[in-house]
Amino acid sequence: MISRFSGKWSILILCVLAENEATRFNAIGKAIPDISPKVLTQTLKNHEAEGLISRPMYSEIPPRVEYT
Repeated sequence: MISRFSGKWSILILCVLAENEATRFNAIGKAIPDISPKVLTQTLKNHEAEGLISRPMYSEIPPRVEYT
């Protein structure tokens, strides 16, 4: 359990997602201005693989992805 949340940004990202029902990538980046896009992407992918967050994709033009 500790290894899941031991990253520098994990708790902050989960807090941002907990405040909002569905949040887009750029909104998360704006809420945490010191995080790089690469680290944000890696952390979101890890949390999705662990089942902590979901990433629904909408078939729209342009494609839309939200994190919950």
